[in-house]
Amino acid sequence: MSNVRLEFDIDKAVARRIPLFAQAQAALDTQIVKDSNQFCPKVEGTLRESGRVDSPGMISWNMPYARYQYYLNEGAHYTTPGTRAKWFEHAKALYRDAWLDLVQRALA
Repeated sequence: MSNVRLEFDIDKAVARRIPLFAQAQAALDTQIVKDSNQFCPKVEGTLRESGRVDSPGMISWNMPYARYQYYLNEGAHYTTPGTRAKWFEHAKALYRDAWLDLVQRALA
């Protein structure tokens, strides 16, 4: 019987995957903004347009009234159909599985 010796360099394997992780995060961030924006109120036409990726995994809607619209205006009746407070949470409830699939495909 012959012996087989296997060596595995974990640092090298991880280093090769780092660019894939960054690409997957960028794709996920972009998709989250896109999916969330459809539920974001069109206050003055600029709130939706202010959605952006600040850094990997950090997304914001950068208008002075964004926090109020997101957290405090839950009982409001919006004029644009489908819009609501906590638009990210709503998008996450609808698209979570698709977001996970996007990441898995990016890492494959």
